[in-house]
Amino acid sequence: MDLNCDMGESYGRFQVGADAELWPYVTSANLACGFHGGCPLTIQASVDAALAHGVSVGAHPGYPDLMGFGRREMTMSDAEMYTSMVYQISALRGFLAIKGGVLHHVKLHGALYHRASVDRSVARAVVAAIRDVDPTLCVYTLPESVLAEVAQEAQLAVWREGFADRRYAADGRLLPRTHPKALLQTVAEVEEQVRGLMHEGRVIGEDGRPISMVVDTICLHGDGPNAIAFARAAKAVLDAQRR
Repeated sequence: MDLNCDMGESYGRFQVGADAELWPYVTSANLACGFHGGCPLTIQASVDAALAHGVSVGAHPGYPDLMGFGRREMTMSDAEMYTSMVYQISALRGFLAIKGGVLHHVKLHGALYHRASVDRSVARAVVAAIRDVDPTLCVYTLPESVLAEVAQEAQLAVWREGFADRRYAADGRLLPRTHPKALLQTVAEVEEQVRGLMHEGRVIGEDGRPISMVVDTICLHGDGPNAIAFARAAKAVLDAQRR
């Protein structure tokens, strides 16, 4: 099971997350491409670190929203969305190519991740950009989402994603970050969620009922106060399964 993390989101002097401590725990990294976070120096440093640790690299494009960290809805035309995706994915791909690395996947960020999971027009623009840049790229997205459907129709590989540190609503969607229970708070909760995803293909929803959720990759966020402890716990659960 792949353990992925959103990383490389620092911008100049403004530091986000604890990337330097997270690399040993993850198997793939979703690197910000400069629109919601990340800057050229951060992208370069993140690519270098990922390659040094043998971590697969994915592009983490989002809305052009540095002030809101890509977590606010934006209205963009299909052409704007397409060119924005090509621009961001290609930037990261270029940094990797210089160092002899290969881009593995694309995972959308924040509000765009959720919008593309339900909006077919946005999903089509995103998928068209991914396909045109490199049709061998995987798409990380929610199971049974509109984006997963559209990507499969375009014959792109899809990796279904679950979350180690986020709570789910009864309908299987992530609770919005504005919800008071959106984020898991303890190592025990994270361990239980990772075990459920790995062994039983399910999570427990906000209402206490199990939700079927078969996934190929599990995400944790690198910008939370418990990121290191959560990463250590998630890796321990995954390593126990491999033994």
